[in-house]
Amino acid sequence: MHNMTFTIEGLTIANSEADQFESSELIYMIDGELVVIDQETKDKLNELSARFVKRLGYSCEPGYDYSKSRNPRTNMVWALAVETYYTHLMSGLFD
Repeated sequence: MHNMTFTIEGLTIANSEADQFESSELIYMIDGELVVIDQETKDKLNELSARFVKRLGYSCEPGYDYSKSRNPRTNMVWALAVETYYTHLMSGLFD
């Protein structure tokens, strides 16, 4: 794994930290905190992203993986879903 970070619409993907996690997990750095997204959470965030896209008046095919998107619109809704998850983790907002 390369020691690097890169940004998708404001979300930093922390590959340098990835060795300590499962290979199927996504790792983001948000406000200095590592946010680890496992497959179950990723599936839920993809569902949330699909809802965001629908609210914006667009659609994607069922099962679309927003986490892999390079389209600016679908990339942004993935970033919003991850931010929503981060807010929940930090504040318990949705408990």
